[in-house]
Formats: sequence, C-alpha cells, structure tokens
Amino acid sequence: MTQYKFRFSETASFHLNIIRIISAHLIVIGHGIMGRVSQIGGAILGAPGLGVFFCMSGLLISYSTLRRMNDEEYEFKRFVVKRFSRIYPALFLSLIVMVFVDWFFYIYFGNPDILNSYNIPTFLWNLLILQDSLIGPTCFGTSRQLWPFPLFWWTYLFLGWLLLGFRNTNKKYIYIFVLGVFTFILIFICLGPWTSNKLDYLILWFLGAIFGYILNKLDLYIQEKSAKKENNKEKDKNNLKNKIKYTSLTISIILYILSAIRLLTHLDPYGTICLLLLNGSFFFFIIFSQYVNINIPEKIKKPVNFVSSYTYSLFLIQYTAGYIISFIIELPAILFIISIYILSNILAIGIAYFTELRASKIENYLLKRFNLSS
Repeated sequence: MTQYKFRFSETASFHLNIIRIISAHLIVIGHGIMGRVSQIGGAILGAPGLGVFFCMSGLLISYSTLRRMNDEEYEFKRFVVKRFSRIYPALFLSLIVMVFVDWFFYIYFGNPDILNSYNIPTFLWNLLILQDSLIGPTCFGTSRQLWPFPLFWWTYLFLGWLLLGFRNTNKKYIYIFVLGVFTFILIFICLGPWTSNKLDYLILWFLGAIFGYILNKLDLYIQEKSAKKENNKEKDKNNLKNKIKYTSLTISIILYILSAIRLLTHLDPYGTICLLLLNGSFFFFIIFSQYVNINIPEKIKKPVNFVSSYTYSLFLIQYTAGYIISFIIELPAILFIISIYILSNILAIGIAYFTELRASKIENYLLKRFNLSS
C-alpha cells in the first residue's frame, strides 16, 4: 500500500472541530425540539447532524488508521486498544449514570416505557453495543439516542480488521473468517429497528472512510504534478492548490444549497440524497480548508478544541438530560430546549473529564498492560 503521507492542516483541523461541534449540538437541540415543539422540525436539525457525524467518523478513523499503518508494527490489537480507550470508558460511565438517574426518576415514578428497558439483560446488551439489533433488546433506560451506536463500534472493528488483520495472522482463511464475522454482526445490527436509516448511515460512514483515502491521493497528485515542472516548482504547486481550493469551495457551496433545497422541499431529513449532498459539501469544504491559510487566534482555537473534545460524551448523555428536565419542572418550550442544552453540556463535560479527555492516558496504560507498546 502507498504510504499515507497526508496530514490535515491547522485550518482543516479547526474546521473539522467546528463541524463536529455543530453536528453534535444540532442533535441535542433537535431532540429538544422533537420533545416539545415538532417531530419533523427536530428531525430536520438532528438527522443531518447525525449523518455528518457518521461521515466524519469514517473520515477520521480511516485517516488515523492509514497514518498509523506507516508504522509496520501497528497491528489490529493496537487499533482495538485505541478504539476501546476512546469508546468504552465514556459509554460505561454514561450507562452507570443512567442506572442511577433512571432509577430515581423513572422506576420510582413507575414510567412504563423505562420499566421495559431498565433491566440487567438490556444493560449488558448495551454494554456489548448490540442494542436494537435483529434479536437484541432496545437501548437501556433513557438512552434512546444510542440506537445507531452499534454501527459506529462494529464498523470501526470491520475497517480495522480489513486494513490490519493481515498483520495479525499469516493465514488467509483466518483473515477472511474474522472479516466474515464482523460482516455478519453488521448485518445482524442493520436488520434490527431503523433498518433503512442504519443502511443510509452505514453508507455515509464508508463514504467518509473513502474520503480519507482520496485526500491522500489528492495530496500525492499535487506533489507529483509539481515535481514534473523543471522551473518554479513552488509557484506551480501553489497555482495548482489555488485551482483545487476555489473549485472545491464552489462545489461545496453548490452541494450545500442542493441539500438544503432537497431537505426543505421533501421534508425528509433521513433521506439518502439529502445526506449524500450534505456530506459531499462537507468533504469539498475540507479540501478547501486544507489548502487555505487562515491564522486562527489561540483565544478562539482553545475553546473550540475544548468544546469539540467532549462531543462524544454529549451524544451519549443528552437524551437522559432531556428526561431529567421534563421531570424536574414544567417549562415553556423554548426554556425546555435551553435547559436540555445546558444540562447536556454540563453532564457531558463531567463524563468526558474522567473518560474522553483521558483517552490517550487510558490507551497508553492498556498498551503497556498488554505489552503492545512499540
């Protein structure tokens, strides 16, 4: 495989964080609107946000994995440790929070919906990240937003094994067998509730992974094209980057407008065409960001990096925050949405402080514990 030399520029990384923040917070606000104002209005905000979240996940996972593959000692085991360190601590802590919160607010008040999903088997299925699959139970307690979560985890493992499995075994039949197991699990998950939406989001995830590969090819193309010029190589390189930059920005704007038109005319926020157009716009905007130089002040960069650092925890806990607010006090719709937004962020920061923000430390500890450090 060609060595993966592509690196996100500072501007592209900053814009990726902005997109991550907008996507996660639109999901929170969308769920608040769905709870008190309008189902379709909330979905128009939340569903595209989730679609971008999936595509971005595929992009960043493929980018991270392909870069690490430059190290010949990087194996699937180390990939799993990294993903586990990022995913499981926050998930486990969020589920524990739900155990106590749901018991106090829902078992005590006898809410029948929560009673049906508040039990040990459901908790264990969620801990295995197999909820809402073909035969598995639903999401635990108030964690209704976790229905697409198994797609994230098992698609991570599928791509990780696809790219790295051959480094863990010399036997082709074992590589194919494990790949088949991960494929079966993904099918098992997709055949559960929300099947059509899961298939759409799965497509978006792999589309993001392909984007990560294309970015490297594009960067190599620029380098090779410039290397063929005998004179003024740097000037020709900058001219080529400018052409790519402005063409990408134009395409990004066009695709975004088309996605907005599609969304507003069809009122189908989960629609495949709308989500493909939106994520296509996002991809070309990242290409534009990669080749534009913007001096981002540190006083802006720091808070953006912080808010983006706990978006995963925010996704995990925001639905529970909505239930808490609804039981504490009866509020007008706008105050209800604002209260959910504030409480979701407070809870997410608390969870991320012990988990998401310490993922690298957890990873290093596990690598040393299992003798996987390079």
